[in-house]
Amino acid sequence: MKIGEWVAETVIKQCKVWQSEGLPLSSVAINIAARQFDYSDLPNVLSALINKYDLNSAAFTLELELTEGMLMKHPEQVIQTLNELKAMNFSISIDDFGTGYSSLAYLKRFPINKLKIDRSFIKDTPDDLDDIAIASAIIVMAHELGMKVVAEGVETEAQLTFLKTRGCDVIQGYLTGRPMTAQEFEALLKSAS
Repeated sequence: MKIGEWVAETVIKQCKVWQSEGLPLSSVAINIAARQFDYSDLPNVLSALINKYDLNSAAFTLELELTEGMLMKHPEQVIQTLNELKAMNFSISIDDFGTGYSSLAYLKRFPINKLKIDRSFIKDTPDDLDDIAIASAIIVMAHELGMKVVAEGVETEAQLTFLKTRGCDVIQGYLTGRPMTAQEFEALLKSAS
């Protein structure tokens, strides 16, 4: 089994465990590797894994995170694959947005739900005027295209305040929590329910 498939299977298997325990999942993201996206039949692989573990994927959002560089290799083929994944109720996010080579002409054609602003544009806000301009422009553009925006690498209250004033939808980073094991996350879910 390739590592990308192993990662997807591990996530789906863990989601089934949490679902069986009645834990409140709203969204779980799977980072998709470039090789996995380029050289595999990703929709069929993911469908088989969901069926294998009898996962009720309608009960929460399974999100696939792809980098913008992956999307630009063969854009027409990517659009077809993304449309298949969307038809299977996957949410699609572009991870590390702003660091690759996106074509705005294709960006409007990709069936994307979220743009994730790369942490390199967040780490010096609200002090760096260039980062403020870039992050603000990404938020406005994404919203105008009907997408949600996630800011990565949020570590300070000042960054959070800036992002709130600009209308950012979701933040992620050390301000809200550090990386944790599945067991630690399960304990967090249990304490929240």
